[in-house]
Amino acid sequence: MLLSSRRWNPYTRSTTSSSARNWSNPSAIRNKGRAPPLQDIAVTLFRCLDRTLFRFVSVLAQLLLLSSVAAGFYQVITRFVLESPADWSEAWTRASLIWTVMLGVIIAFRHGAMLSVEVLHGLMKGRNKRWLEHFIMAVCVGFLGFMTWISIMMTWRVRFQTTPSLGISISWIYLAIPIGMGLAILAVLAHWAEGPRDTVVDDTVI
Repeated sequence: MLLSSRRWNPYTRSTTSSSARNWSNPSAIRNKGRAPPLQDIAVTLFRCLDRTLFRFVSVLAQLLLLSSVAAGFYQVITRFVLESPADWSEAWTRASLIWTVMLGVIIAFRHGAMLSVEVLHGLMKGRNKRWLEHFIMAVCVGFLGFMTWISIMMTWRVRFQTTPSLGISISWIYLAIPIGMGLAILAVLAHWAEGPRDTVVDDTVI
């Protein structure tokens, strides 16, 4: 009976070994049932902000493009059909197109459409390719930061000038540049934070 009571039992051994591992690692016991670390919370918030912000930018760019097309069509109708051109439609078309381009730059940077150097990507492999992405990211952020600073000064300088046809300060049109460049920096950083990805080469002949 004594020998049978000491017979090997896999369930008893696995339970004992797992409990021994838990006791040998007190942090595992302390972390059990605790809230996720701040790093996970920060990543979750960043992803939520990423989806919300750039989706809003995309929708706004599409609406502005649609409004510019509608204003341009209205300008053609009033000028050549009604022979009474509107003053505001041409100015609104220009302003909305400027904003559309600046917002489109943000989306392009977010998807990495303006960050790839295909020749160098094809020549480099592994860690060197990642270092190339770091270098491209740093150059883009530096250039966009410089453009943001310059455009802020330009917007502030023309704040007292008004557009006669729209009756608003022309700085509202210039404001598209610092907003576009500033959000493009966030787009570059968000794209870089996703990590390396394979380069897709399009060999389609049109």
